[in-house]
Amino acid sequence: MNPPLHGLVNFGWMEFIADPIFHMLKWLHNYISHWGWAIVVLTLVINNVVIPAAHLQLTKTTMKMQRVGPEIKAIQGALQKI
Repeated sequence: MNPPLHGLVNFGWMEFIADPIFHMLKWLHNYISHWGWAIVVLTLVINNVVIPAAHLQLTKTTMKMQRVGPEIKAIQGALQKI
């Protein structure tokens, strides 16, 4: 018997993210026979995709804070005089 089991997995409202990740994990499991190692490899792949974008965002935020820094110090100095 080969019953249709696709309805058993319900990811809820996060399905648009979870479903592709689940399929990537199943695909990795075809090459890496241990589920734990497949999860580790998938985690490393996702981190390698996300970390450059996070680093870019951090760099942009730091540059904005450097531009606003003198104004913040002036406001803090004015508040200390009060």
